[in-house]
Amino acid sequence: METKMWLVRAASLAVVGSLTYAAAAQKPPKNPKKPPPPPTAPAEAPKPPASTTPEKEEEGPFAPKGRTGKLRDEEKPEAEEKPKDEKGEKAPPPPAEKRGLGGLDMVFGFGKTGGTTGPDAVELSVVSFLLGGTYQVDPEWGTRLRIPFATGKITYLGTDSSFAEPPNQGYNSTAFGNIEIAGNYTFALGPSTKLPLELALAVPTASGDRFPPPDDLARGRHYRINAAAQASRGMEEDALFAPHRFGIIPKGSISYKAGAIDTGAFLKVPVLIKAGGEAPAPPIAASSATFTLNSTIIVGVIGGDFHYGFADNKVDIGARAWAALLSNDYYDINFSGGGVTTPSKFQFVLEPQVRVALGSIRGTLGFIWPLGGRLGGDQQVNGFRLMAAYVF
Repeated sequence: METKMWLVRAASLAVVGSLTYAAAAQKPPKNPKKPPPPPTAPAEAPKPPASTTPEKEEEGPFAPKGRTGKLRDEEKPEAEEKPKDEKGEKAPPPPAEKRGLGGLDMVFGFGKTGGTTGPDAVELSVVSFLLGGTYQVDPEWGTRLRIPFATGKITYLGTDSSFAEPPNQGYNSTAFGNIEIAGNYTFALGPSTKLPLELALAVPTASGDRFPPPDDLARGRHYRINAAAQASRGMEEDALFAPHRFGIIPKGSISYKAGAIDTGAFLKVPVLIKAGGEAPAPPIAASSATFTLNSTIIVGVIGGDFHYGFADNKVDIGARAWAALLSNDYYDINFSGGGVTTPSKFQFVLEPQVRVALGSIRGTLGFIWPLGGRLGGDQQVNGFRLMAAYVF
């Protein structure tokens, strides 16, 4: 009996100990200094594969933010539209146009004018000069100054006894012309096309007189030199070499320059107003002509040019051409015997040219070739033009 009771007690202790151990294994410790570990975070879901298209890369949460990301859309459009050269690099801006130009326009003229035996028949060899320059104050407004003078030899061919010089005897002389000042305004019709409008004034500073007093032959010689300069320049610049004339010269031009092509056209209408000078002397018995001065002369000059460039436009070849028409002559000649044809009031001229541009130096060589009109027949007058200028 005692043995059974001992076995029952041992079994009871084993059961109680087992239950107590199981409860201790399930309950957390009650010590506050050691908090239970945090629950384990759930496993992260796998990332979807990154898209290889540019649209999804730019819109994703890890899209790049530099020149290849969204900031690329915020760049200035000008940066994307700048032209590039052959190597793919940004092309440099075009060089700024020069504002100023100064130089010399020289024409060597030779030939005969005034007919063969009339009162104005002369043989001439003359060099005329235009010294001056232009300056563009801004892209619209500009100014110009030209100072003309000429020198050379004149030989009288006529037989009119009223002419102070003996026939077939030459003389040398030098004459000053009319100083010209001008202002212009330029309309830009496009990146390659311009329309300048100009107004010039020719101050009556030219020396000489067609009808000098008998005791002052130098004034008559100066006049002949200036008249020869007019003829050698194909009647294009009469206002600059007309003694005792005040010139008002409106002019309009249009120019186009793109690549190797440089072309344009112009129209000017000089109005020459009488300003002093000697009146014609009364006719003498042996004279065959009388003269009448005209107070106002209007000259219409229309022309144009075309040049094509070579060697990076350092050299170009082309031509200028113009036509001039006089409203009337500076003076009328009345022949008592009749039978003398008055000179034409029209003139057409062609001038082939070669031009060079070397750095800031500009040069032009041309040949003035009258093809019809006053200077194209028995009184043919030609001229070689040489121009040199410096741009700044």
